[in-house]
Amino acid sequence: MAIQHDPGLQIYVSKSDIPSYQRDWVWGAAVLFVFICGLLTTWLLTPNLASVQPTAGIAEDALARQETVNQQLQTQIARLETLLASKEFCNADTVTAVQKVLDNATDP
Repeated sequence: MAIQHDPGLQIYVSKSDIPSYQRDWVWGAAVLFVFICGLLTTWLLTPNLASVQPTAGIAEDALARQETVNQQLQTQIARLETLLASKEFCNADTVTAVQKVLDNATDP
């Protein structure tokens, strides 16, 4: 039952009176609006990957520092392996030498 107020406007008394194509159009528009908002939000919040990457000079410096630290760690590990490979690794001299290596070790 539609009440006629204006030739272009209809007011429906109950939900079941509304034609299904009009309900579908409203739900479709709402879904499309939410989808577009999601796309815009993703586009605005996703950083441009080219602007996030470090320049070549910074990356090379970081790599050089990391290689230096790796070399120091390998040297310390080799000293410890040599000391602990001896048959008398529980004597005081070996324990003192191990302690010196550990004291000289720096956190990378």
